[in-house]
Parts: sequence; structure tokens; C-alpha cells
Amino acid sequence: MGFSFNNIFGKKTANGNQQQTNGGVTIKGVTKAGNIVVTSKVNWKEQGFIDAGACGGNILGFDAGFDSTFATIKKSMELDIAVKDKIKSDIEKELSNKEIAKQGIQDALNSLENKVQNITEQIKNLKNRLAELKNGTGNNVSNNPITRLSFYIGLTILIAATLYLFIFYSSTVYSAFFKNFLALGGNLTTSMFNGRAVADAFANGVGAGLLVLFLPFIFLGLGFLSYVFTTNKTAGGYGKAVGLYVITFIFDVLLAYKISAGLYELQSAASEDALPPFSFSIAFSDIDLWIIIFGGFVSYIIWGLIFGSVMNFYQNMTTTLAEQKQIQMDIAQLDKQKDKSEQEINEQKKKLSEINLQINSLKKKLSSSESLYDYDEIKGCLTKYYHGWTQFASHLANGIPGLEEHYKQKMQNVDNWIESDKKKFE
Repeated sequence: MGFSFNNIFGKKTANGNQQQTNGGVTIKGVTKAGNIVVTSKVNWKEQGFIDAGACGGNILGFDAGFDSTFATIKKSMELDIAVKDKIKSDIEKELSNKEIAKQGIQDALNSLENKVQNITEQIKNLKNRLAELKNGTGNNVSNNPITRLSFYIGLTILIAATLYLFIFYSSTVYSAFFKNFLALGGNLTTSMFNGRAVADAFANGVGAGLLVLFLPFIFLGLGFLSYVFTTNKTAGGYGKAVGLYVITFIFDVLLAYKISAGLYELQSAASEDALPPFSFSIAFSDIDLWIIIFGGFVSYIIWGLIFGSVMNFYQNMTTTLAEQKQIQMDIAQLDKQKDKSEQEINEQKKKLSEINLQINSLKKKLSSSESLYDYDEIKGCLTKYYHGWTQFASHLANGIPGLEEHYKQKMQNVDNWIESDKKKFE
């Protein structure tokens, strides 16, 4: 039995159309009027078996039949409007989905870029504020060089004033309560500023020594409380501060009165003329009393004002340092957010580039009218055709030598064609 191409290509109709079909592809022909008509469907496995029998299982017949079948299937797909419409519809649907996905990626990208822009602006503002805090410029007056210098000058004066008040009050307390002016003598200066007041007081007993040692801190404590009350900036706070000043003034008057009395007693003992007893009228007319009062009370008020200024300077400086630290932490956190967002931007740009390539490829497919093939269907039909040959070979004693190798080579050629056809759309 000789090989017949009529068995491969099928019989011709009166109008010259092929009447061959397969298991998945419907073969069509063209009439004289140019209309596409549908013929009957044929099983490609059965056709392979028939063709193998027609050429007696000749391997060259397989090559020719395979190539003819491949060409027939491609031609049928080119003429199959329904197949083309389905493929186009699938492409358009996929293209629409890609466009929607692209818009989602673009929206995400725009959102991330706006986020990075806002973060960059925040970092810029924070860095400007940080520079103002460090340099003492802009609206920051608490950390400029003058403010820092004022703090250290005020602190130095405060330390000196504190030493002054300690010496003054320890000396005046000792002179007022424990000093024997008649036995020890003395004058106004030694009564107000006695470097050995604490030691002399301890010589009179531990109690006297502790009183002279710690009583000056009571006055310093009253000054501190006055500052605390005035920081509230309320009527009650100011009232309490005034009350503390009055108490301090009364105590200073009592100390001055006692010291003036001792000095007057010493003066009376040294005078040849009898002096009248010491009284309030004599005391308030004595210049020594007022020197003692103003040497203590006025210094006390000045100490309180200096203490308040130093505390305000210190509070401003420490607040500035805390703000600088917080700003640095905020900048570090924003930098991390910015880095993360920029990484996400790069990922979105990569996705956008990839989906643009896919969209362009789909658009090329839509614009092409010659290469709308169903690749899987072609390979499926050719495999069925090969199975028809293998079925025929199973009835031969020696089979068909080289059939499988020829089939693999032919299918490799088909794969190469598919890859080449796909590149048209890349």
C-alpha cells in the first residue's frame, strides 16, 4: 500500500474546499462567495492511523504527514473566526485586567512618592529647628550664647551670695544668741562676719553649734520656697511668697535688735557717762541695726532673685537639650520610614515596568491578525496524530523504527516555531 496525500489532506469538495478536521480544531474552507464555512470534525488519532496504514508505516510518510497536518491546523486557525474572536476576547480581557492592575500600581506609587515628599519636608523642618536650638538662632532665645553666659554668671554669683548668706546668718545668729560682748568684746563687723562663728558656737555646746550651723539653711530654704510659690504665677502663690518675706524680715529685725543690744551694752560698759537702758526707740535710731537688717534681708532678696533667674536659665537650657534629643530621635525615625518607602517605590516602579511590557505585548497581539494561534491546541492535535501512528506500529512485528525520535524532533521544531511566533509580540 503506497502513501497517499489524499488521506492526509482529505477529499476536496465540489467547490475546492478541504474537508479535514481534528479532535479539537474545526477545519474550514472558503466558498466562491468568500464566506467561511465549517466542515465536519475528524479525530486526528484516527487520521494518523489511516495515514500510517496508507504508507505501510514508512517513516518518511510520518514526516510528510506530520508537516502537512501541522500546516493544515495552522491554516484552519487562521480561517477560524470563532477561534480568533475567542483569542482576541481573552487578550482584551487580560489587557483590561492588566490596565486595572497598572492603575493600582500607579496609585500606590503616587501615594508613596507623596509620602516620601512629606517625610522629606518634615525632616528638613526638624533639621532647621535643630540648627536653631544648637546655634541659638531663630525664635530660640534660651540656648543662645548670651543665655548660656548669663546662666554661668548667675550661677557664679549665686554661689558667692550663698556663701555670703551662710557666713552672715551663722555670724549674726551666734552673735545674737551666744556671744558675750562684755567678755569677748567685738564690733559690728565681727558680729556680722565672724569666720569662727560655727567653731565658737560648738565651743558653747553641740546644740549651739548645730543651731548656728543649720539656721542659715532655714533662710536659704525660705528663699527657695519663695521662688517655688512665685513660679505658679497665682495670687495665692504670690501671697505665700510675701508672707515668707515678712517672716524673714521680722527674724532679721530680731537678730539685728539682739546684736545692737549687745553692742550697746559693750558701749555702755566702756563709756564714762551713764547711758540709758537699751530700748526699741534707741534700737531703731541705731544705724548698726539697719546695717544688719539690710545686710541680711536685702542680700536675701537679691539671692532669691538670682536663684530664680538661674533656675529659669537652667530650665530653658535643659528643655532645649531635651527638645534636641527628641528631634534627633524623630529624624532617625523619619529616615527609617523614608528608606522603607523608597524601597517600596523601587518595587512599585519595577512592577510598573513589568506590567507595561506585558501590556505592550498584549497590544501587539491585538494588532496582529496573522499569529493568533492556540499553541496548546496545535500541540495536542499533533500528539494525537502521532498516537495514531504508534497505534498502527503496535500491529507491526518490528514496529516503526525511529518513529519516536522523528516525533520528538518534529515537536521540537513546533516548539521553536511557537517561541519564534511569540517573539513577535515582545
